Amino acid sequence: MTFFSVSQRPLLKEGYLSGGYLPQILNPKEDYSLKLDHMGKAYILGMKGAGFASPNPSVGCVIVCQDTVIARGYTQSYGGQHGEKVAFEGLGDIPKHLWEKCQIYVTLEPCHHHGKQPPCTDLFVGKPIQKIFISRKDPFLSELGIQKLKDMGIPLDIGQMEKETTAWHLPFLFHTLHKKPIIALKWAQSLDGYLVDYQNKSQWISGSQSSYYTHWLRQKYDAIFIGGRTLIEDIPKLTARYPNGELQRQPLRMVYDPLGDLFHRSNLEFHEKLKSLTLSETSPLMYFILEKNWDMQSPLSQTLRNSPQVQIIMLPEILNFKDHIHWILNTLPKSIQSLMVEGGTRIHQMFLSSGLADIMHIFIAPIFLRNGQHPYEEPQMLTKACRHKLLAHDRIGEDMILEYAVSSEVTQLFEENTHA
Repeated sequence: MTFFSVSQRPLLKEGYLSGGYLPQILNPKEDYSLKLDHMGKAYILGMKGAGFASPNPSVGCVIVCQDTVIARGYTQSYGGQHGEKVAFEGLGDIPKHLWEKCQIYVTLEPCHHHGKQPPCTDLFVGKPIQKIFISRKDPFLSELGIQKLKDMGIPLDIGQMEKETTAWHLPFLFHTLHKKPIIALKWAQSLDGYLVDYQNKSQWISGSQSSYYTHWLRQKYDAIFIGGRTLIEDIPKLTARYPNGELQRQPLRMVYDPLGDLFHRSNLEFHEKLKSLTLSETSPLMYFILEKNWDMQSPLSQTLRNSPQVQIIMLPEILNFKDHIHWILNTLPKSIQSLMVEGGTRIHQMFLSSGLADIMHIFIAPIFLRNGQHPYEEPQMLTKACRHKLLAHDRIGEDMILEYAVSSEVTQLFEENTHA
């Protein structure tokens, strides 16, 4: 048994992480919604739209009649039907007297505006629904969707599983309120806090189930960010993969290499591995470098230019890392609501020291390395150290996963009482 003081308890219920319901992630062929209440069922449904519904939030909806689920739906790919619409279409036409026995559970406030789809609130017109349960308000709607439902005379219950759905919809909520992508840091470390060993090796600190969750996060987040040195050391594909095959959506891949470290390792063996691994994937890759460090004479420059999925972007001549990141974020398509930083250690250090991180996913493996690199650039005095808000923790195989809210913007989203 684990003991926590009130202030140390994670914000999310057991089993729930910011990436979703962990048992469902680790065992995708099982339907864990059968073990959960109706809002939990809606939540699990919303997970089915992870990634490909973006930039729309992936909303789950269930329609319940006399405690039996009679229809369900989740948000389809961007531009497609919302979760409520899918559920209503699955139900078809039913007599008015049956609606009086129906309750609807939805993870986010139904929209009231015309976009690529008509307003979801129109679905409820003329239906004497017993009650609608809404987990969380949508800040984009300014409660107009809720007000429209109230005007129809439908009883509402707002706030079931609010913290869990806030975490699930965090990229959408954060981007809606702050008009910038949320930045998540992800790393695996030893019990004594090292991300790499004394030989600068990190593959693999954490176990296979931690890897499953990492790939799930890659699907959920819109973009993956690494430094040039990580590309050199690991030559990663940076794709979302499950043991049973590809996931539904691949993230935008981003490599930050202002000094052109990639060209310093441009030997034939590295060149061939890069082509067979990172550059063999078709998902887009943005490569950021200072123009003065671009080596036109290197065979690598021609390989990058001839790779249709690679976009080469010359960084402005500024020395400040924080300004570089702000500039990069402004170059991204507006559909990019979230960015997961996977390393390396130096990149994590710069994001933390620059105050650019919003949330952290930390995998802790049951090993001691005794030497290596920490994710912190400089020592910190205890009196000045910041205590981050614990969102969730869980056992994942032999590892532990800890998730923290880092920025005040994220913390405030969980402190809001949106159902007041």
